[in-house]
Amino acid sequence: MKVRCVCSITLSLLLGLFSFQTQAGVRDLLRSAFSDGSVIDKVAVSPNGKRLAYAVFRPNDHTSGSADAYYRGARLAIVDLTTGNTVDPLPTAETTWLPSWDPSGSQLAFLALDTESYGNQFHLWVYDVESGASRRLSMEPIALGLGGRPLVPYWSANGKKIVASVATHTVEQENEASALDTPDRSATVYRSGKERLDEPTPRSVEQNYIALHPARIIEVDAVMGPATDLRLAGPAIVAASSPSGQWIASYSTVTNLYLKTNGHYDHNRYHYFTTNLSIIGSEDNEAGEFSVHDVDYTDQKQSLSWLPGDRLIYQTAGLLNIAEMHDGKFRSRPLAHEVVRARSFEASRDARWLAVVGGLDYTRGGLPGVTKPTDELLLIDLSDGSVRRQQLPAGVTLNSNSLLTTQGRLWQPSGHEVMLLGYHESTAQQVLLRHNIGTGKSRVVWRHAGLLTPLDGPEDQSFIVASYEDTSTPLNLVRIRPEGSFDKISGINPPIDGFPEVEVREQVVEVPGWDGSRLSARSALIVPKGSTAGDRLPTLVVNYPGLRMSRYAYAYGGGREAGIPAAALLSRGYAVLYIELPVRPRTTIGNRAQESTDVIVNQVQSVAARGYIDTNRVALAGWSQGGYTAAATATYTNFFRAYVFGAGAYDLMGAYGALAQFGETSLSLGSPWSNIQRYIDNSPYHRVDRVNAPILMLVGSDDVEGAVQEHLKFFRALDRLGKTSQLAVYPGAGHGLFIGSVDTAIDASERVLEFLDKHLKDLPLSSD
Repeated sequence: MKVRCVCSITLSLLLGLFSFQTQAGVRDLLRSAFSDGSVIDKVAVSPNGKRLAYAVFRPNDHTSGSADAYYRGARLAIVDLTTGNTVDPLPTAETTWLPSWDPSGSQLAFLALDTESYGNQFHLWVYDVESGASRRLSMEPIALGLGGRPLVPYWSANGKKIVASVATHTVEQENEASALDTPDRSATVYRSGKERLDEPTPRSVEQNYIALHPARIIEVDAVMGPATDLRLAGPAIVAASSPSGQWIASYSTVTNLYLKTNGHYDHNRYHYFTTNLSIIGSEDNEAGEFSVHDVDYTDQKQSLSWLPGDRLIYQTAGLLNIAEMHDGKFRSRPLAHEVVRARSFEASRDARWLAVVGGLDYTRGGLPGVTKPTDELLLIDLSDGSVRRQQLPAGVTLNSNSLLTTQGRLWQPSGHEVMLLGYHESTAQQVLLRHNIGTGKSRVVWRHAGLLTPLDGPEDQSFIVASYEDTSTPLNLVRIRPEGSFDKISGINPPIDGFPEVEVREQVVEVPGWDGSRLSARSALIVPKGSTAGDRLPTLVVNYPGLRMSRYAYAYGGGREAGIPAAALLSRGYAVLYIELPVRPRTTIGNRAQESTDVIVNQVQSVAARGYIDTNRVALAGWSQGGYTAAATATYTNFFRAYVFGAGAYDLMGAYGALAQFGETSLSLGSPWSNIQRYIDNSPYHRVDRVNAPILMLVGSDDVEGAVQEHLKFFRALDRLGKTSQLAVYPGAGHGLFIGSVDTAIDASERVLEFLDKHLKDLPLSSD
């Protein structure tokens, strides 16, 4: 494979192709890890509980790290949960994806890409269980939404119609999309200040997106195929019919509220992303239509919460609301004023109450409107809005994935019990709780140090399907019953030959906070099984700001949070340390680079004191925001002996001017003109003379977030100063360098190993 690799100091490598002579076993391990490590995407259990449909993506040599890498080549499998027999609904298609069962469980809607027969576009298909045949239902191609992901097909309550989003390509729309905000197509015109008074009203981000991705929502007859246009312009993220089938609700394009307001919003109450909610009538029923702007949107709450009686729950400005029909029109009312910024919410099976993981408004004794975000379990009575706070076992915390659902309703083995997934802080284990809402007591039915992600279950709630992996168990699907019993129901990912047995050693330490306080940070050290204190292994430290990375250490083989699999590093004699890096709120101003460096070094030193790693042989790695942090750390400390990073921005003043998404509070810096020295102090490019350790940078040529130019500038500065560095640019690769082409991922991983072997492994042990 051709990689543009530029290196300073080692002139023989300059602009040359770089080939590695690594141990055959490590190369085989890498190929297995990147080729066999399938990603289980969309999972759907039939309402009758008889069958399971799921999509598996296996990387190949032709995918990039861009949006299409997440679905190209995905394959659907339909599993009979009684016999175990597996069916491919459309073997001739290149890609089959996003399954959705009808209410009877006898038909499965899905999207398919069959280039040879229907061109390079997705179409809506339906698989019939009884006949075993699939048929194309939509003549129009499916529209792709944000990140190249289409709308998941959604069945009406009676199983007669399917809601889908189709592409629209009229001449007028194509001309409009190409023109965007520029009246004169011969030039792209930008205006500011008084000049803006003379220009047409600029489009919003959402309007530009709709112009570039013309689409409309339709209802398709599930038997005959004719479609009804629902008059809703623009690609939708999700859409769903109401229980009566008379209404269809949808979320439109997502807006980054932080950028939309340039950081001027109440981050304690609002979510980072918002969307627009629309309710429209089915079959030309226009009466009572309803819309709300800036509805809170999170990755965990992508479904629409319809309740019996055509009631819809949504969250905006951090407050929960319910839209109900009154006098022929939808009207909205708040549910509970004291519940703010819910991380997730789900309705009970009987739709009488709402379970919420979120916060209470602690205005008593505090400033008006100031909240104390918490992750409590709250129950809201949907009739009167009263709130009950639920007690959990000591040490157990909840998060946005804690509320488990089957067919869109809370998993309730009995009317007074709910199933919850929590995390036990002291043991670092996930726990499955059977919580009694009457007594407020919980019973732990399962616990383990692994990664369990519940996905879906049947209507009778007799089980739930989840993905599961731990350090010695590859990712597969399991069936969980209310009493906590497990059985594996897929063999998607077999064990990989050559993966070393690993152990995870967690540690909680105090680190300096941005405001002068002391904060708790949890790290996870991944070492070969049998390692003991005193081994003092060379170590790669991995960072990503604001993320508790320690949980991902329990993925198979230790995961791949460094891009390169941890198992590959361990097989070459390294330890891997995932650290937690708390950062200041975006709406505050400070020295992000120095603060991050203090936290990272403090945390690594505390872990090293246990004797497993050697402080004279530690390297720091990061990607994207973690890449920026690693580069900044290299200019603030000599603690690390090498650095591996990429996909970041390093000249923050340049990024402020060049990148539209780089706002005044992107890194808590304000504007350059308010304090230009702060930008210099936080820009690795402007402090490059302080770098004293070898650096390896990796970047995809098509990465629009961590632009190649940022890396070339940083590399040339290092080169001119005589610093030891290497930059590898991978053609066609995007921001996800290690999740696209297998060959790219292997080459990048081998490059990391070679670099660490050369600049870290053989350094003398510290004298500590």
